[in-house]
Amino acid sequence: MSHEVENMAYFGATPWHGLGCEITDLDTLKDSKAFMIAAGLDWKVAKVEIKLGNELPDDLGYYHLANDVFTGKIVDNQYELVRSDTNAVISQKPVTEDGYKLRQNSQMFELFDPLIDEGKFQFHTAGSLYGGRKVWVLAELMTGFELPGNDQVNNFFLFTMDHSGIGANSAFYTSVRVVCANTCRYAEKNADKKITDTHKVRFNAETMRDAIKLVEKQSVDFEELAKRMAATNLTGHEQVLFFRDVFKAEPKPISEKNGGRFLDQPIVQKAIALSSGQEFKRAKPDERNVAQDHIDRMLAGAQVDYMDEDVAGIQSKQINPGWNMTSSTNTLWGAFNVVTHIEDHRQRKVSSPDGMLDATLYGRASNDPKTRAIDAARKLVGA
Repeated sequence: MSHEVENMAYFGATPWHGLGCEITDLDTLKDSKAFMIAAGLDWKVAKVEIKLGNELPDDLGYYHLANDVFTGKIVDNQYELVRSDTNAVISQKPVTEDGYKLRQNSQMFELFDPLIDEGKFQFHTAGSLYGGRKVWVLAELMTGFELPGNDQVNNFFLFTMDHSGIGANSAFYTSVRVVCANTCRYAEKNADKKITDTHKVRFNAETMRDAIKLVEKQSVDFEELAKRMAATNLTGHEQVLFFRDVFKAEPKPISEKNGGRFLDQPIVQKAIALSSGQEFKRAKPDERNVAQDHIDRMLAGAQVDYMDEDVAGIQSKQINPGWNMTSSTNTLWGAFNVVTHIEDHRQRKVSSPDGMLDATLYGRASNDPKTRAIDAARKLVGA
C-alpha cells in the first residue's frame, strides 16, 4: 500500500517497523547501484501531460486529474509526476515543463560514489515515503564518538530527494545513539544549517562536497556538546525544570482539598520516570499520585531513586535503554536522551509508518521538543 513504508534496505538492527531488506554483504554498502536496487528505488520519474477529467483523490488524500477519465483536452504546460514502475501519480500539484527539472533516484545515489571511494562514509539505510514522494538515503560517516561508560554515538549524513513537486532536496547531519537508537537532528546555533536546492537548481558534485563539509563540522560540534552534557550533573530540581521547559508543560493547580498543590503534566511525570528507566503509569483520579510525590521531593532538593521505592504509579518494565550508563545517570545527557526517546517512540503510537519515519528522520517541526532540548542544553553548558 502506498501509504505504508515501502521496501527499503538497511544495515544492522531490524528497523522498528520490521520492513525492509537487510544488507549483510558489506560490499553492497559501498556500491550505489546495488544499494539502490536493494532499497527498491530502481524506478524513474516521468512528466506526463495532464488531461482534463474528473479530479479524484488518491489514497493519501491528495488530488490529481485522473488520466483514465479523458475528455479530449490537455492542459497547456501542466504535468504530473509519475512513477515508472507503478504508473502512480506522485506529484502533489501540477508542474511545468521548464520550471521543474526531473531528478532520478539513480542521480542521487551516484553523488555518493566519489565520497564513498574516498572512505568518507558507507550506505546504511535507504527507502521511500508516501508512495515515492520522498526518497531518502542515510549514510554513516566513518567517524563517531564514545561517552563515559561505553556510550557510543554514530554520525550520519541524511540526503532527501523530493518527487512531490512542492519540496526541495536537502542534506544534513543526524546522530544515532547506539544503545537505544534515539535520533537527533542537530542544527548549528542561530541557524538551521542544511544544504537545500529547489527543482530549478541541481545538486552536483561541488554542492555535495559542501554538504559533507557542513555535516563533518556539525558532527564535531555535536560531539563537543554531547561530551559537555555528559559532564554536566543535574539535581532533581534541575531535571524537572528542564523537562517542563522542553515540553512546554507548566504545572497546573489542583483542588484546594489537596493543599493547593500543583500537578505536573503527564509528559513531565513520564520524563522523570524514564530518567530512572521506568515506565510511567498515569494515576487514576482516586489514586495517590505517587509520581507527583516524587517530583515534589525532587523540587525540594532530594535525588529520588525510583528503583528503591514502592511506587504504585511506576511500572517496573525497563523501557529506556542506557538510562543507567555513566554518561546518563543524573546528567544533562541523560535528560536530553529522555526527550529523544519520548519523541521517537511517541510517533510510533500515533502515526502511520510513513509519518513515524518522517518525524524520526526530520523532526516534527522547527521548534519540536528535540530542537528545544538542544537549545536548552546549549544554555546550560554555556555553548
